[in-house]
Amino acid sequence: MLFALIPNIWNPRLLQHYFRFATAILFTLFLFYWIWFPIRVAMMSGMHFDSASGVFGHFYSGINLGETQ
Repeated sequence: MLFALIPNIWNPRLLQHYFRFATAILFTLFLFYWIWFPIRVAMMSGMHFDSASGVFGHFYSGINLGETQ
C-alpha cells in the first residue's frame, strides 16, 4: 500500500514515472503471456500449431458416430 501511496504524496513527477513503469510492465507481461510463452512451449515440447485449414476446415460436433465417421 505504501508503494501506491508514496508517489501521490511525494511528487507529481514521481507519479508520472510510476505510471510509465506500470505501463511498461503491462505490455511486457502481455507479450510474455500471450505471445512468447505459447510459442516457446510448443517449440520445446515438439508440438506444432495446426494449420489454418486444420483449424477452420474441420468441424467436430461432439457426437461420436463410431467407425463410420
